[in-house]
Amino acid sequence: MVTPVGEVNNQGTLVGGNGGNGGGGGNPGGGGGGGDGLLTLGSGSQVTNIGTIVGGVGGAAGGAGSTAGASGAGVNLAAAFNVLTNVGTITGGAGNGGAAGAGVIANGAVIVNGGTISGGLSSDGVTRAAAIQFNGTNNTLQLVTGSNIIGNLEVAAGAAAKITAGTAGLSLSNNVTLGDATSRVTLDSTTTNLVVSGVISGAGGVGVTGSRTITLTGDNTYTGATTITTGTLQIGNGGTTGSVAGNIVNNGTLAFNRSDAVTYAGTISGAGNLVQAGAGTLTLSGTAGYAGSTTINAGTLALSGAGSIAASSGVVNNGTFDISGTTSGATINALTGSGIVALGGRTLTLANAAGTFSGTIGGTGGLTVSGGAQTLSGVNGFTGATTIGGGTLALSGAGSIAASSGVVNNGTFDISGTTSGATINALTGSGIVALGGRSLTLANAAGTFSGAIGGTGGLTLNGGTQTLSGVNTYGGATTINAGTLALTGAGRLASGTTVTLTGATSALDLSAGASQTVAHLSGVAGSRVVLNGSALTLADDSSQAFGGSLSGNGSLIKQGTGTLTLNGVSSGFSGSTTVAGGTLAVGDAANASAVLGGNVLVNALGTLRGHGTVSGDVSSSGVVAPGGSIGTLSVGGNYTQASGGTLAIEVSPTDASQLRVGGAAALGGSLAIVFDPGTYTARRYTVLSAANGVTGRFANVSTATAGASLGTLQTSVDYGTNAVDLLLAEATAPGAPGGGTVVAPTKTSIYTALGTTALLQAQGANAALLGRLSGPQDALGGATNVWATASGSSTKVGGTGNAPGFLTHAYGFLAGAEGRMGAATVGAAGGYTHTTLGEDTTGASGAIDTLRVALYGAQPMGAINLSATVGYGLDFFSQKRPFGSVGTAEGDHLAHEFTAATQASLPLEIGGLRLAPHLGLRYAYVRGSGFGEDGAHGQNLQVGPDSARSLQPYVGVTLDKAFGDVRPVNVQLRLGYAHELMNAGRVVQVQSQDGTVFAAPGTDLPRSFLTTGASVTLQAAKATTVSLGVDTTINTSHVSAQSAYVRVNHRF
Repeated sequence: MVTPVGEVNNQGTLVGGNGGNGGGGGNPGGGGGGGDGLLTLGSGSQVTNIGTIVGGVGGAAGGAGSTAGASGAGVNLAAAFNVLTNVGTITGGAGNGGAAGAGVIANGAVIVNGGTISGGLSSDGVTRAAAIQFNGTNNTLQLVTGSNIIGNLEVAAGAAAKITAGTAGLSLSNNVTLGDATSRVTLDSTTTNLVVSGVISGAGGVGVTGSRTITLTGDNTYTGATTITTGTLQIGNGGTTGSVAGNIVNNGTLAFNRSDAVTYAGTISGAGNLVQAGAGTLTLSGTAGYAGSTTINAGTLALSGAGSIAASSGVVNNGTFDISGTTSGATINALTGSGIVALGGRTLTLANAAGTFSGTIGGTGGLTVSGGAQTLSGVNGFTGATTIGGGTLALSGAGSIAASSGVVNNGTFDISGTTSGATINALTGSGIVALGGRSLTLANAAGTFSGAIGGTGGLTLNGGTQTLSGVNTYGGATTINAGTLALTGAGRLASGTTVTLTGATSALDLSAGASQTVAHLSGVAGSRVVLNGSALTLADDSSQAFGGSLSGNGSLIKQGTGTLTLNGVSSGFSGSTTVAGGTLAVGDAANASAVLGGNVLVNALGTLRGHGTVSGDVSSSGVVAPGGSIGTLSVGGNYTQASGGTLAIEVSPTDASQLRVGGAAALGGSLAIVFDPGTYTARRYTVLSAANGVTGRFANVSTATAGASLGTLQTSVDYGTNAVDLLLAEATAPGAPGGGTVVAPTKTSIYTALGTTALLQAQGANAALLGRLSGPQDALGGATNVWATASGSSTKVGGTGNAPGFLTHAYGFLAGAEGRMGAATVGAAGGYTHTTLGEDTTGASGAIDTLRVALYGAQPMGAINLSATVGYGLDFFSQKRPFGSVGTAEGDHLAHEFTAATQASLPLEIGGLRLAPHLGLRYAYVRGSGFGEDGAHGQNLQVGPDSARSLQPYVGVTLDKAFGDVRPVNVQLRLGYAHELMNAGRVVQVQSQDGTVFAAPGTDLPRSFLTTGASVTLQAAKATTVSLGVDTTINTSHVSAQSAYVRVNHRF
């Protein structure tokens, strides 16, 4: 059928005419061509086929040397802008020795196929003509439901066609042939996804448009470019097929989804993204210049040879990114995801990093951050170098690069976001290390870092030699477990850092650097500090011990108020030591072999003490106290004491401290004698010896430092040629032995103050429990009550006799539950109290932590309500007695409390008022265990057990008034009086170090207690009340107190 322009609607069968057979009369001749089933000659035709259209069969050849005629097409849309809608069957003419006919020939036409289009079958029964042959440049094939295309799709030379699916779930299994390099097929996913499983071949190119996914599962051989304008082109669909050969221009998304290993050697350009989606390995061996992101969702993306994705905006790696096969490593912009990076022996460079990578980087290669900010939160195992150029490398969480050979930091290395700091092997470069509050550990240091380490965290060295030449500001600890930390040039540690050398091979080397000021220095035996030409200043107030050695000709300056104890042998130190503040001890009692080389200057605020040796001279305007406990301090050179200086000597009944001078001693200033407690007799003590003679005198001799009294003994100082002695003599016969004078210890009243405080608090617990039961039992509410009380108090106990008073502050809670058993009420309670106390005049202090349990109950007996309680408490006591430079005597011990009380009350109702007079008897017993003190050498005492009892009869009255009906507010007023019946005297036995036993009295127990109080109870909920109250103990004896509480009660 031939039609010019118009609408054709075929519901029947159209068959093209058959070509005539060639030859005749025995003469050869070619066969005629078959006619098209439908031929449209003009543009703009609308052809609809719901029937059958078949091309005509070509005529047979006639005789030798002749050819058969070509068969006709099923439909030939000869002109442009025609539309073919097919839901029927279109078939090209079958071959009759000549070429079979195409199913459809399009010249810039639109074909909507929901039926069958088939190329004609050749006479061999195998070869088939093209199902559709595209000519021209504006062809479209739309596949809809029912589409069945049999045969290839041919895009003629210079022609172009677009293939799209109008219905979801369709695929194109036909091969596509591109006629020449100018031929092009565009696969469009505007409406739905499309899978193309046939092979696209030829020299032409393929385009991808739309907003969805085009999937190629055939192993395509076309050599032209693949251009992704929009949408996604997916190569493979999870299996082992699907490929492209030519270059790709990607302005959408290019995805590879193969389960096997495949290599793409072409170039990828454009602004689009690349996705590795399959379980297999995609290897890129060409230069990929696309600017979009690279995402690895599964499997492996590998680069090999000169393969590169450096132009990509970044790699999102949730699979494996493998650069081990590259010639010289790989550069990417940024790295995120949670996958694996396989370096092999290559280096991965991040050029413009951003985001966090929580996966792992492994291999023998390295990592370079040349720009941006990269965060690593995974535990990485690569062993090559970590290099930070102009960017930032941050570790967060458990992030680690501990296996890396070292960090070359010329940017910023940030560990502030880590959970517990970071470990690296070595640190070099000139950048910034941001610690935050974390610690950086150097495991095997080497090289010099000229940048700055900042933050509140610290620096730890575990081995090797780390040199710092920059000005560091971090405020945390500097810990050297092994190896050497060296400061060179202008390199400085922060003034707030503490330096601790914990290993026998650890060292701090300042020999080539500037002077340093740090908070303090501590270290173990075998550790070293080298001070050639530099000064080390220790500035804070803490007390530390350094068991290592000092060497070099620099200087050591001790500031602050704490104590630095040097227990090592520093005979190789030839510099100077200045005690500007606090105490410098050369050797404690266990390290009398300690040596400090060089000269020592003790300033007015400083103290020099110890059991060791100062090799050089000692010049003092401050305090020199040989020993620390009683002992000998040796000076190898001369000793000079200026007018403001003090030589402090500790004396016991059997021995005294001594300053032993190898040179000459020039004396001035004061001699201060500190007597330890004990029994003294007349005797001579050598307090100073000087091999090259003693000149000068002490302008003042003091024996009041410890507040001791020598009774009938008199002191005098005897100046010899080479020694200074302290003489004790009886006043009646100077120099003669006496019967002994007891020097009592001081500040001992703190021992009984603790027991007295615990006793008062135990009675307070008795009163609190019985106070709940003074009213009628129905006032408690339901069958079961639970309650909790939080309280705070301040108590002032005045001094009696010679014992000082003390002030306590306490806070705690008491909670319980009670229930009804018939008419009776029974309950159990428990609580905790923390108490601090300090004496008025001695400076002694203490603390008590108490755990308390009790049972209580009440039983009505007519109008009278009887109640009782029993309880137990466990007390943790601690106390301190300060003795200035001598030290502070400290001790801890336990005490046990036992309490009992009974009460009778008479609740009355008088005109809307509830009146509850009551009387009772309270008992408490506190027993503290004995203990020994430490911290103050000869002032330490052995303290005996302390027992304290209290028995208090008491009377009181409470007055309650409720206001309101729905949620009443109850106001209570209280008044009470108690009297102490037990012996008020308080004393414990103590023993000094020479065995002398002393009575240590404290302030008496108060006798009278007049108390007042008030509270308000609010109905917070139907079954819940909240009470706020205050109580005062009026100073009727020598005790006064104020307390406040809040109580919550809930009834069931």
